[in-house]
Amino acid sequence: MGVYVFRTDVLLKLLRWSYPSCNDFGSEIIPSAVKEHNVQAYLFNDYWEDIGTVKSFLDANLALTEQVGNTCTESFLLFD
Repeated sequence: MGVYVFRTDVLLKLLRWSYPSCNDFGSEIIPSAVKEHNVQAYLFNDYWEDIGTVKSFLDANLALTEQVGNTCTESFLLFD
């Protein structure tokens, strides 16, 4: 699960020639590509939701409307 950034030529090579039967970036394509390509990661510790379905997209948006503590200050309003 994540956000992936690829050079177009590398992505096309991976999908067309190296791993044409793979379907998942996180569990198949990226782990396999580590052997031949410069693969890097960035650890992100803030809010993250997997929104791979319409329902999960809706649920993630609704979760953002739930107020936890005092999220509004003079310089930041919840709906800025």
